[in-house]
Amino acid sequence: MYPFFSLLAFILAIASVIVSLINAIRKNKNPSLKLRWILIPLIFAFISLIINRYISGEISEQNKKDMETLKEKLESTKSSLDSSIIEQDSLKEKNKGLKAQQDSINKELSLTKEKLADRTITKGQEEKFISFLKDKPKGRVSFLYLVNNDESVSFTKKLEKLLIKAGFEIEGASPGYLEYFNWMGEPHGIEILYNDKSLPKIASDLKESFELIGIPCPVVGASREMYAKTWAIFVGRK
Repeated sequence: MYPFFSLLAFILAIASVIVSLINAIRKNKNPSLKLRWILIPLIFAFISLIINRYISGEISEQNKKDMETLKEKLESTKSSLDSSIIEQDSLKEKNKGLKAQQDSINKELSLTKEKLADRTITKGQEEKFISFLKDKPKGRVSFLYLVNNDESVSFTKKLEKLLIKAGFEIEGASPGYLEYFNWMGEPHGIEILYNDKSLPKIASDLKESFELIGIPCPVVGASREMYAKTWAIFVGRK
C-alpha cells in the first residue's frame, strides 16, 4: 500500500509543477517568481520520491525477511515429513517381523495340535478304501495295539470298523508283544507283521489300500516265537 501512495504523491507533485509553471507563465513575467513556482513543487516531488524509495526499500527488506522465515518453515516441515516417513518405514519393518513371528508361532501351534490330535479316517478315505477292496478276496484280520497308548487303541477300533465295512472279519485286537519292541523298537503308524514265507494276498491288498488313502503301511517279518499267527496289522503310536 505504501509504495502506491508514494508514487501517487510523486505524480501529483509533477502535475503540480506543470500547473504551477503554466500559472506562472500566464500571471507573472518575473523570472524569480517563476523559479519559485517551479522549485517548490519540485522540492515536494523530490521529497516524495525519496520517501517512496525508502518505504519501498523497507518493504522489500521486510518481504525478504518474510520469505526467509517462510523458507525456514518449509524446510522444517519437510524435515518433519521425512522423519515421519522414516518412522513409518521402520514401523512397517517391525510389523513384518512381528507378523513373521506370529506366523511361525501359529505354524508350530498347528503342528503341535496335529501331533496331539487322534488319527481319523475321513469319509473320502473310507469310500476310496472300500471301493479299492470291493472285488478283492476277503478274510479274517487280527490287530495288535500298544498297551500304554490310548490313541493307538482308539485308532485300532476305527480301523476295525473300516475293515468290517469293507467286508472283512475281525478276530479281535490284542496288545503287542514286548519281545517285538525289544527287537524292532516301538512302532509308529501301522505295520503289517507276518511270519510266513510270503505275504498273504489279503495282507498285500490291505497294504496297498492303506497306502492309497495316504496311510503308510510297511511290511515287517517276524519269527513264530515272537508272533504265532501268520500275520496281523500292528497299530503303533501316531
